[in-house]
Amino acid sequence: MSGERIISDPKLHEVPPRENVGRDTIARYQSQFRAAANECLLLLEDGTLDRVYCDYQDDFVSRFNLDGQHIYNFYQVKTKKKLNHQWSINEIFGMRKQAKNKADPTKIADSFAGKLLVHTIKFKNSCGKVIFLTNIHFEDGVEALMKAAQSSNDDNNHYKLLLENFNDAFPSDNPVKSEEIGDLLKKLELHPNITYLAPNDDSFSALAREAIYCLTSAPMEQTSGIA
Repeated sequence: MSGERIISDPKLHEVPPRENVGRDTIARYQSQFRAAANECLLLLEDGTLDRVYCDYQDDFVSRFNLDGQHIYNFYQVKTKKKLNHQWSINEIFGMRKQAKNKADPTKIADSFAGKLLVHTIKFKNSCGKVIFLTNIHFEDGVEALMKAAQSSNDDNNHYKLLLENFNDAFPSDNPVKSEEIGDLLKKLELHPNITYLAPNDDSFSALAREAIYCLTSAPMEQTSGIA
């Protein structure tokens, strides 16, 4: 016990808490709300985004009005305290890193990407994009799969397994035709290293103020002839 200071009347912050689950949960919700708030800033633009929903259908959803038709983008926000962690192919897509010729459709459906991709089935043409936001990065296998999806390259084994198991993972009354599955997978986007999403981040207020200033001052700059 030598060298350890014994406090007879400790303050609240000087005693390790029994558990931090509640505080961690609040921090994660705050990250989700910051992401939704950042999307709301785009409402200041004279664009097609006209509404943002929080905790409805997904972590948040943005609605666009395109000539009277509503298109929805669905977002999931996932964060990690350990900044050198990288999301694995199993965490994002529910498939093993060394998967060969077999995947479990149930695990694909329960994965982070699966919970987003189901919107492409439920909302059909009303689904614009499904987007995963995080403060950390992805393993190489995840990046390789996403590149394969954008180029429809079924030489990538994980992408090929997604194509083969899509209808089993996301069953519907009208199974998606094989040639259309690739188009649905292209709606998935993964956005890494968003710093203001980090739990307990304190930089968002400054970023929001700057964004508001730029968005609200832009019309004045245009009318004054400043490029």
